[in-house]
Amino acid sequence: MATLDQPGLTKRYDAVSQEKAGGVTYTPPIIANFIARQIVQAAGTLPTARPLRVLDPAAGHGQLLISLLECLAEQPNLMIEASGFETDSEALDSARIRIKRQFPEVSLHFEPANFLDFVLEQSGDGGNGNLFCRTAPEAYDLIIANPTYVRTQVMGPRRARLLSRRFGLSGRVDLCSAIMIGMSQVLAPKALARIFVYNGFMTTRSGAA
Repeated sequence: MATLDQPGLTKRYDAVSQEKAGGVTYTPPIIANFIARQIVQAAGTLPTARPLRVLDPAAGHGQLLISLLECLAEQPNLMIEASGFETDSEALDSARIRIKRQFPEVSLHFEPANFLDFVLEQSGDGGNGNLFCRTAPEAYDLIIANPTYVRTQVMGPRRARLLSRRFGLSGRVDLCSAIMIGMSQVLAPKALARIFVYNGFMTTRSGAA
């Protein structure tokens, strides 16, 4: 999961662990497999005349991508490009090794970067996280994700204000909401995303956008 800068932490959060500060929560295989099956079943017939582009914006050790690739392997003649963002270099190396060992035919594109920072960089001062400008990548067909959840007090007021302004968020901003908006902007037409979110997401004011 992505690790963020943490300016302006209140005293209560000074001792927050690196994992909590970065919102690190790796998805158990049983949940990853369930989400992967759901997205492949919903997708139906997938294109074979061009590469199928899949993304995990916070790849961790690669479990979500592995589960998705396992389900996609049941469909013949697919050419797959799997992409992921991850700031933890050890986790990224682990994900790359695991996927290459199990799926050597998959074209793998991993970025040692924060997905949300990439969204912000591509959007420039124009705001609203539009990835389809300048050097923005093509859209993805399938996105599978366990978005990073980091609360306002941990990410710091400067970061929270930036996310609020760029993504139209309000209330107690958390990173999960911003990442979900960023993901929506890299989905191709008729594409699908399956997202594992925390239980309060549907009731928080910051999730309204």
